[in-house]
Formats: sequence, structure tokens, C-alpha cells
Amino acid sequence: MARLLTRFGLRLGVLESLHIEAPVGRSGARFEAVLPTFALQGIDPGRLRYFVIEDDEGNRYPAMIDQLVALLEDPELTRIAGVVVAGGSA
Repeated sequence: MARLLTRFGLRLGVLESLHIEAPVGRSGARFEAVLPTFALQGIDPGRLRYFVIEDDEGNRYPAMIDQLVALLEDPELTRIAGVVVAGGSA
């Protein structure tokens, strides 16, 4: 199960439709996923931009979210996108 975590390892939400461009290297790779909008409630992504993405295999990648968009077809879901990097201490 893919998850969005704080940089301290606290779970914020379960990610649906996680897609990470391969290969993930130190220069970064783009990712996108969908998660429940309530998972980001009270979080200012402009101030708190660093997260950890855990994929379905349990691999953890430091991530920076640079896009948050509520889905028009379901406002209870938000599409997030950004960059993950390999080799972090996540």
C-alpha cells in the first residue's frame, strides 16, 4: 500500500494511483498520485513541502510536492505531484 508520510515518518494518507517515473536517481524523478483531500487538511504545502513517499513495495523516497489539485470529478480527492529522489535518509 503506497503512503504519504511526513519527513518524520508519520502517515498522512494512503496514496492511490501512485506513478513514479523510472529510474529514481539523485537528480530526482517526477511522481503523481491521488489521496483523500482530508489527509492534507491543516497542512500548508507552501510552508511544509518535504514529505516521504512510500511505494507499494515499501521503498521510501524523500519527496517535494509542487502541485496540489482537487479533482473536479470528486472534490474529496486531491491529485499531488512533485519530485522524489533516491538515496535519502527517508
